[in-house]
Amino acid sequence: MDLALPLAGLILPFFCWAVEVILPYPYIIEELGKAVFVILVWRLPRRSTKIKTTALMAIFFAFSESVFYLFRLSFNGTLQTLFLRLLLTTVLHTTTSMLILLPTLKSKKLILLSFPLAAAIHYLYNNFAPFLNPP
Repeated sequence: MDLALPLAGLILPFFCWAVEVILPYPYIIEELGKAVFVILVWRLPRRSTKIKTTALMAIFFAFSESVFYLFRLSFNGTLQTLFLRLLLTTVLHTTTSMLILLPTLKSKKLILLSFPLAAAIHYLYNNFAPFLNPP
């Protein structure tokens, strides 16, 4: 597997953050970035490679995004919050990335349905996750 594609997950949050400064809709911006990634993954030859590459990108994305919170730990809570966030966002980003990818393995047009569904799940996470770790 070519590591360049999954490693893109490490830098994608930095681009998303720059856009989110102007357009404060992280659930749309981040899922759109992952949808673009999925479109790039379509060219890979094997189905299993597409799935593994997307999963690895999502894990890297979650890790890199958590680095932002590590740097802002004094504003965002405790190490417990950071650890919980790292666990939850890894599951979130892997799930939403797979939700975008898997239907498109059947038909590329399904990205028009899978992307908004992934963004909706991300939106729900952003609005309800704070209740999982109250102050």
